[in-house]
Amino acid sequence: MKGSGFDDIVVEAGICASGSIEAALKGKHYNRAIRVHCVMLEALETLLFFSFKQNKRMTKLIKEARDASEEMNSDPLKHDTIIDSDALSQLYAQYCHYKEEIRRGTYGRTPQFWIQYMDKVWILLRFSREIKTNNLDLYMRSLQQLCPLMFTMDHHNYARYVTLYYASLLNLSNFHPGAEDLLRKGAIDLTIEQTINKHAKTKGGIVGFSKNCPAYYRWCVTRHSRASYVSATNAMVGVNNDSNVCPKDISPFNIIQSEKLVEKAISAIAGFVNPYEVDGGLICLSSGQPVPDDLATNLVSVQHQGEQYKNLTILLRKDCSQKLFHFMIQLRRRK
Repeated sequence: MKGSGFDDIVVEAGICASGSIEAALKGKHYNRAIRVHCVMLEALETLLFFSFKQNKRMTKLIKEARDASEEMNSDPLKHDTIIDSDALSQLYAQYCHYKEEIRRGTYGRTPQFWIQYMDKVWILLRFSREIKTNNLDLYMRSLQQLCPLMFTMDHHNYARYVTLYYASLLNLSNFHPGAEDLLRKGAIDLTIEQTINKHAKTKGGIVGFSKNCPAYYRWCVTRHSRASYVSATNAMVGVNNDSNVCPKDISPFNIIQSEKLVEKAISAIAGFVNPYEVDGGLICLSSGQPVPDDLATNLVSVQHQGEQYKNLTILLRKDCSQKLFHFMIQLRRRK
């Protein structure tokens, strides 16, 4: 995202401070990065829908969909009936078709680049939701979409192990009958995060814990017991009841703050360059400077390049007699 104008928009909108934006984009501050990308995603989706209304000129259909939405908000009992109404279904289908046209580059490379950014954020959000809801099918689908990105972004260790991990999940029923049912019944990742990792974490992580290796080994052996004692103590005194705690993202205060940030982000983008009003080549939104054609071509074909590199890697390694050992050989960086 460096050089695209993304960081200038985020700072201008007040979503993130100028001193923190680089760390957030690199993923070093996870919560801050998620907040930045969620706000920018909603702002870009809003601008995309405005562009859709202007280009397609479906005033009557949009009015019918708005009336259906207002009726749904006024009467929650009719939610399932209204959401399947013809107006909403047709509008959503037309909107998805418009997004697909942008993905193909029909309206230029700048809209194509930014809708690909939005697609990547949606993959990340779905992946997070699937872990929290323990939806194994969608979890595997997200892994499949993430694999090519690991190859393209040159995360060679993730590319190697995520590909092998995804292949193992696909063949889980063949090699370990019954294991898939256990994974569907128990949210293993979420359970570990909410129990052992939550109660046994230390300030600063392992680096801030101890430089004494034997102390670290003892902590590894006993941390699950410590976590169980902390959890039992909290339950005994009646504090930290997670079942009654509202997630921070959907608390009333955070919803209001997020809506304000989205409005500021839309204003900031309008003050620079609206990506959906640019025809032709790829440009920087903050400066308006054009991106060289060869670089623009690479940027808008990230997913396709990743698929090719992933398929080539699998093809070169799958015919070895010692398949697992051969696949575990380190990948080299492409750069």
